[in-house]
Amino acid sequence: VRCLYAKLPKSSPAIANFRRNIRNYPNANLEDIKDYTYQYAINAFTDEEIWINFDEVISATPLKEVKNQTEFLESSTFSETSEEDFLYFLKILEYKISDDLSPLEFIREDIENIIINKRKIALKKELEEAIYDEALENQSFEIYSR
Repeated sequence: VRCLYAKLPKSSPAIANFRRNIRNYPNANLEDIKDYTYQYAINAFTDEEIWINFDEVISATPLKEVKNQTEFLESSTFSETSEEDFLYFLKILEYKISDDLSPLEFIREDIENIIINKRKIALKKELEEAIYDEALENQSFEIYSR
């Protein structure tokens, strides 16, 4: 998911204003949301450009009890839950279901690692062939047998 998330104490000041801002985002100022979470949030995620695993977002919230995450994501763009002394706010900006193609931003590092690994393998093979060809050319190798 791409989302905004905040865990706030119920005693936080002007929480109604924060609730209105996060609920209305992107029609609200993101800097106001970030400033508020920086001051009062116990835990928050406010980088709307980053994709994050939904399980990581809800793992320490009452939402971890959601039985059907797909149905929840399809039916909700905003969720507010509470637990003892805390309020949890979750604004879903965009989501992908696990069967869908992953967003490029989410798998970019994996793709880069695969490309680098393939280049390493190709370079290793090229070096082995160059060493072998040079040894053949110079007759500088020995064959061992058991």
